[in-house]
Amino acid sequence: MRGEIGKQLGIRITPTIELVSDDVPETADAMNELLAEARRRDEELEKLAKNAQPAGEKDPYLKKPSDG
Repeated sequence: MRGEIGKQLGIRITPTIELVSDDVPETADAMNELLAEARRRDEELEKLAKNAQPAGEKDPYLKKPSDG
């Protein structure tokens, strides 16, 4: 393979070629799983928020004018 590359490039001395396995597919799969989990949690939160009611008064900071 090294010789063929040297011929194609037209060079006499071809450097050593080292093929290294890449972790991108595994990393991408892990990232896709995390994104799917985030989407699932967002959907769950959205469902809960649709029927949510305030725990107390609508506006606990609303002040009624005093009579005085």
